[in-house]
Amino acid sequence: MRNVVAAVLVVLLVVTVAGCKKPRRGATIPSSGPGTAGGGWGEGIPLSEMPDSMIFGEITDPEMKAIFEDIHFDYDDPSIKDSERGILENIAAWLNSNPAVVIQVEGHCDERGSNEYNLALGDRRALSVRGYLVDLGVGPDMVYTISYGEERPVDTGHDESAWWQNRRGHFMVAPE
Repeated sequence: MRNVVAAVLVVLLVVTVAGCKKPRRGATIPSSGPGTAGGGWGEGIPLSEMPDSMIFGEITDPEMKAIFEDIHFDYDDPSIKDSERGILENIAAWLNSNPAVVIQVEGHCDERGSNEYNLALGDRRALSVRGYLVDLGVGPDMVYTISYGEERPVDTGHDESAWWQNRRGHFMVAPE
C-alpha cells in the first residue's frame, strides 16, 4: 500500500510540474493585440528574435525628446490614463510619418510589490502602450516592449512623488 501511495504522489508531482508554464520574463513584441488582425495579446515574439544589429538607445535629439515623453501610470494599474493619451497620440503621429523608425517601450514600476509582480506589471504597462500605439495606426513591427519592473527608478525616494515618477512607460529608439 505504501508503494502505491508513493507512486501516486510521484505521478501527481510529474503531472503538476509538466503542466506548469514558466513565467515569461524579459521582452516581447506581441504577435497580436488590440488593433491587429489576431485580437487579444497572444504570447508575443521574444525580443531575442529581434535582428542583432538593432540596439535601442536613449533619444537625444531635442525635437524627438519633446515628442517621446514618458507616460505615467496609476498605482498597480497598466491602463493608459486619459491624461497620457495626448502624448501617445503625438508619438503615433510621428511614428506614422517615420515608418522606418523602430522603438522600444520600457515598462517601469515603483518599488512597492515583489520583483516578479513588478516585472509582470511593467510588461503589462509596456504592452498597453504598444497596443494603444498600434490602435492609432503604428505598425506592430515598429514597437518592441521590455519590462524593467522596479529595477531602474528615475527617483530613488520613498514617497508618492518618487513612486509616481517611477510608474512610467519610457521610450528608446533604434538608430536608423
